[in-house]
Formats: sequence, structure tokens, C-alpha cells
Amino acid sequence: SLSQKRRNMIFDSRLKDDKQETTRRAKYETVPVIPVNFVDEVMNIKPAERKWYEIKLPLWYVLRNKREESGITFCDVEYDKTIGATLKKEDQESTIFALP
Repeated sequence: SLSQKRRNMIFDSRLKDDKQETTRRAKYETVPVIPVNFVDEVMNIKPAERKWYEIKLPLWYVLRNKREESGITFCDVEYDKTIGATLKKEDQESTIFALP
């Protein structure tokens, strides 16, 4: 598809609509959140620009570790610009999640 040419490593899609293609498969529900270390940066930008700070994390993790501020959902997660986000050690899930 056209989006496959623009983005490498995307799963093959039978869908015509590029918006419905996925780059990762998950067996659990995920939700978009912003790592808590970006609170100061995100509070000072336009809402449309916040998407560049979002990552998708498992719903169960977000429910345990979320922080709401001015209607924005932040999540307490370790974030490294090189490897992405790592769930807190006490949750014993060592899955890594990267920004798009």
C-alpha cells in the first residue's frame, strides 16, 4: 500500500484505508497517554501538538499509574528517548513501548 512505502516495517493490511493499519499487534487493550516527565512541555503547547508525546500503554497499567492534569492523561512510566517507555519494575512487565 501507499503507506507501506512511506513507513517501513508495517504489517500487511487488507484494508484500503491507511488510518486503520497497525504497526504493532497487541493481545490487550491499549490507550494513548503522555509520559509524566513531559508534563511541563505538554502544558505549554497546542493540543494538536500533544500527539507527538503520546505513547500507547496497556489499559491495566494506565489505570494503576495515571495522573490527570487539565484534562490530559499522563502516566507514571520510565521514559528514555532512545528505547522508549518501560513499565515500572513493580508491575513486573518488562515490555517496552516507543513513540511513533
